[in-house]
Amino acid sequence: MQMKRSWVLLLFLINCSLAFGQDPSFSQYFASPLSLNPALTGTFDGRFRASSIYRDQWRSALEKPMTTFSTGLDLRMPVRIRGRVTKDAFALGLLFLTDRMSAVDYTSTQINVSTAYHKALSFRHSRFLTVGFQFGIIQRSINYQDLFYTDQFNGIDGYTDLTAENLPPNNIAFGDFSLGINYSAQNQNGFATFLGFAMQHFTQPQINFFSTNPLDGNNTVSRLPVRYVANVNFRLPLTPRISFQPRAMASLQDPHFQADAGGTFRFLFSTTTGTALHLGASARAVRDHKNLVLLDGIVSIFGIEYSQVLFGFSYDLNVGDLNTPASFARRNAFEISVAYLGNYQNDLILCPKF
Repeated sequence: MQMKRSWVLLLFLINCSLAFGQDPSFSQYFASPLSLNPALTGTFDGRFRASSIYRDQWRSALEKPMTTFSTGLDLRMPVRIRGRVTKDAFALGLLFLTDRMSAVDYTSTQINVSTAYHKALSFRHSRFLTVGFQFGIIQRSINYQDLFYTDQFNGIDGYTDLTAENLPPNNIAFGDFSLGINYSAQNQNGFATFLGFAMQHFTQPQINFFSTNPLDGNNTVSRLPVRYVANVNFRLPLTPRISFQPRAMASLQDPHFQADAGGTFRFLFSTTTGTALHLGASARAVRDHKNLVLLDGIVSIFGIEYSQVLFGFSYDLNVGDLNTPASFARRNAFEISVAYLGNYQNDLILCPKF
């Protein structure tokens, strides 16, 4: 047990740059639009949208897996100009996200408020350009009670002595800002295009646990790097009841790079109840410590749609390499998502569904 706890601590230290310098991410990134791009706030066919997603990672390797949970609510409101209702829209969104590594009780929690303006670009209102802004508060904490240091070893059977480590406060909080833009277009045949770009954490907030006061002997400033995210999604009608949605996403945050590419097929069974089945897969590539971009995982995707409710499930099969014992090489993960679309309009307001 003690050896396994040591490996857990080693993994945490190896991945500290990931934990503190890189954002949590989802394989079903399209199911958490408010964490992907603030310009996706209000990008749907309806008046409001509620969505949640849960990610469970490394359960087969750790006694306490790494978990990420996100839930959001956004509203879309028509814009009136000189008393006339236009096809332009204003949107508001609220996002709650928590990321936790239970093995060392490290938690990152954030609450974001986003706004977006959707400008219709054509007379038929089938093309929109959206600009979004997001502000949030991020809180990070770690529980030192479950961590052990070499000076705590009693020389016999455990880590029971007191430590002389100078530990900083275990809780920090800071403000955060993000910007995004999104373009969507649809023709009469149902072919649709979605292009988005976001710049998250553009103020690069300070994220030190240790004090930066020179009098304390520590003047190192750690900042949350800017994250650049680009995404593209297409909707290709194959038959009246079958469509294909290829999609891709790329994220760059300081040294960390990740790219996802794949697609899903949507099989519509009933136009009355809106019952449909989604099947698909994607591949994920990341940049490793040698600055090489390698295939990291294969993701299978399954979804069930009924009326305005969509349930999604995905499973990550990790194919990357980690220099740890075999029991820690099983870094697979699964995600469960659910979304509800209220007051469905079924007009030309564009939305990449699942």
